[in-house]
Amino acid sequence: MNTDNKLKFDIRMVTSAISVIALLLTWYNLNVSANLNLYIYQTAASDILKISGLQITTYSVLGVFLWIIPILMLLLLFIPQLKPLRKLLYVGLPALGIIFTIIQSLTIYDKIMQSGSTGINISSLASFNFSLTWATGPWLTLVAYFATLLLTLLIDWKLKPKDLTNKLTMAKCPECGNPISKGDKFCMKCGKRFEEA
Repeated sequence: MNTDNKLKFDIRMVTSAISVIALLLTWYNLNVSANLNLYIYQTAASDILKISGLQITTYSVLGVFLWIIPILMLLLLFIPQLKPLRKLLYVGLPALGIIFTIIQSLTIYDKIMQSGSTGINISSLASFNFSLTWATGPWLTLVAYFATLLLTLLIDWKLKPKDLTNKLTMAKCPECGNPISKGDKFCMKCGKRFEEA
């Protein structure tokens, strides 16, 4: 039996599945309140409408892409022809997902706010107020995308936390203590010449 064709468990299956599941959850809570003032009768009502990730596909094309991206991320592990591109796609797709999630959220928020966050007065008799809050869906999606990016950097790009700190910390000139970069031939502050290693 050929072991190369076996599917190996990859933690990114879990993060991709979480981003798909997050689209089924509530993304936004739309709080709607109405006040009715008739001369002898006054009443107020409010309700919370829940907008799921499935419903956001009707608001814009970005909503459709929010579904396509995590499904593609899941399929990356099952399509062997994509293996050479997997490293790049596991960085690009979550990055696009993060950008699209934020843009989609701002777009919906803007549409709701234009509809009347300060209130719509139909007449002096009735008014409506709207407010929109993020629910669990977009937060869970963003966490799953960031986790996928981080895991890709650790798994495919072989980036280790120690390597990252080594790249971020710079050497210092032994004469004056000025920060120097790897490969510098002399110190830019005091002029001390360094030996090539």
